[in-house]
Amino acid sequence: NDTQIQNDYAGNFAFSGVTVQPLVGGSWQRTTSLARSYNAVAGQLAPLNLFAPLETPAHPTAYTIGSHSYTTNTKKQVYAFTRLGLFGDRLFVSGGISRLWLNVPVENRRTGTSTLLDGATNTPLAGVLFKVAKEVSAYYSYSTNANGVLFNGQALFQEGTQHEFGVKTELFSQRLSIGAAYFDISQNNIVTPNPSFFID
Repeated sequence: NDTQIQNDYAGNFAFSGVTVQPLVGGSWQRTTSLARSYNAVAGQLAPLNLFAPLETPAHPTAYTIGSHSYTTNTKKQVYAFTRLGLFGDRLFVSGGISRLWLNVPVENRRTGTSTLLDGATNTPLAGVLFKVAKEVSAYYSYSTNANGVLFNGQALFQEGTQHEFGVKTELFSQRLSIGAAYFDISQNNIVTPNPSFFID
């Protein structure tokens, strides 16, 4: 089950050749999930004879609970962003920040234990774009992201940063667009299964 409420307020203003486009907003999201898996009890099936297969082979009838978890993920976020246009909108400067709150209790109903991811973090961003000519723009941007993850029962924040700069062109009355960009991206606390052992 997933419920989300979001509200944004945006504006567009001009003061003596300077344009200002602010945005503020917030969101609330709650996701609940129930996961359950079963394992067949070993020793219920006779060995398979490939030379004399059965038309109606035996099926397992006894199972044990392999996993049983219940998660309530509550995420709150407030953010503000502004873009300034200077020198007749030849130079754009933008910046903003988001504040993220997470509350994620994960209940293991098989073992009766619970793990809590509870915390907050900021994700700022900024950028600048300069129109070298009408058809050519150079830009730089910096952005961050964050989310909560569970690793072997431990609650962690997965956080990343990105630096990007490049050049964009629009030629022949915007019929041809050419761009070149460089990205520098880093991300920590990435949870992935180990293919050698099939565990986190």
